[in-house]
Amino acid sequence: MKLKALIQNQNDGVKWLIIESDENDTKGYFLYYHVDDNNAYDTWHKSIDDAYDAASQQYGIRKENWQELK
Repeated sequence: MKLKALIQNQNDGVKWLIIESDENDTKGYFLYYHVDDNNAYDTWHKSIDDAYDAASQQYGIRKENWQELK
């Protein structure tokens, strides 16, 4: 599972977020913060709801703002 959300008013240079499940290894979810195509950093979350909450708290992104990537 991989989801993407765009950041509207970024003050820290982050332009989009990706949530990706890591079910085969850590059984959690990575939240990737993309500055551009070559620069990103991530945080790990125990549940998808925790990743959603982190994105919401930092950037105001709601669950309905995420789109699934294939």
